[in-house]
Amino acid sequence: MDRSAEAQASIGRAIAALLLKQPFHAHVLMGMKRQVTGDVETAAVSMREGRICLLVNPSFWLDRLASDRHRQGVLQHEVLHVVLGHLVRHHAFSDKQRFNVAADLAVNCLVGMEELPPGALHVATPGLLDGPDQLAFQTVDWYFERLLQPAAEDAAESAASMSGAGCEAWADVDPALATSAVGELVSRSARTLGSSGMARLPQALRRAVEAADPSVEAPVDWRRVLHVFSGRSRRTRLGTTLKRASKRYGRVPGVRVRSLSHVAVAIDTSGSIDADQLARFMREVDRIWRTGTMVTLIHADDAVRHTELYRGAAPELQGGCGTDFDPAIAWVNARRHLVDGLVYFTDADGPRTVPCRCRLLWLVSGGSERHGRPRCALPGERVVRMDPSSG
Repeated sequence: MDRSAEAQASIGRAIAALLLKQPFHAHVLMGMKRQVTGDVETAAVSMREGRICLLVNPSFWLDRLASDRHRQGVLQHEVLHVVLGHLVRHHAFSDKQRFNVAADLAVNCLVGMEELPPGALHVATPGLLDGPDQLAFQTVDWYFERLLQPAAEDAAESAASMSGAGCEAWADVDPALATSAVGELVSRSARTLGSSGMARLPQALRRAVEAADPSVEAPVDWRRVLHVFSGRSRRTRLGTTLKRASKRYGRVPGVRVRSLSHVAVAIDTSGSIDADQLARFMREVDRIWRTGTMVTLIHADDAVRHTELYRGAAPELQGGCGTDFDPAIAWVNARRHLVDGLVYFTDADGPRTVPCRCRLLWLVSGGSERHGRPRCALPGERVVRMDPSSG
């Protein structure tokens, strides 16, 4: 096996190992194009043929990285450059070498000293910054400004020579193309991992994923999204039908596979949704119920006030206090083996800390002045806004 093929195989094994330790990082890596090349001295990320590409020098990977732990650390390092937007923001900084040092400091705090190979830059690197305690987990802008201070200039110039691969690989990257590619890659990885997996990420990384995630919907028919979401089921049952003959016996009735779909519908009863919006939403819930989907209504404000099986009659909502999304999500989590998904109808103004253990669709009431992805939605959870003009 030649060196390039050996390095490719070793990179694949390292990514597979990361699936158990850092699954989000592994999903991002699996979405990248991988290239073993002598164009970089160590490892870097760049753009190749419209895709995010991982570039690895075979000698660096096979000879200079002494352990699997350090190889996995290097891969995490490169993923974080992508997720934190360094590939996109590189062109906005005048001093490219200093930006590369600042970017390495920002990502290596999230990787951890024990995962990094010897010589990797860190906030504890002697002479680079004042001290490790208050300097960890800062943004790339913060580190860039700190490295401009006279006391750090000499050390920053020395560090730049140790951290040049990324700077060279980013030089020809088109920021607009990279923004689109990064957003798509990060969003796809977040959806694959799911909301419960994303909730376990460090807060700084989760915020970066949310910033890169373009999953706030462009104008779409919220009713169609709602019906498609409710139609997905994990369970089925066999029934009979007179419309087709049995394939086995050649006579009617034949067999028909029917889905058993059960959707939980949480309604924000804090008083922030007007009666007209609620009536339009309940018309669609009624249509879903009439297709054979079981619907459980959850009346929730800052607590779960009432639950009931929908049977075709408009509910008398109970609540009227503040908004907290955790109680309804926790209620569904406790019954996740019984439901196929949760639809939360709300104005999206309230706290949320509990990850949802099943599929979650946020239907945000129309007319809200808040734009962009609501803070209550974790990456990978779909958000659809109700069009105020829709009937």
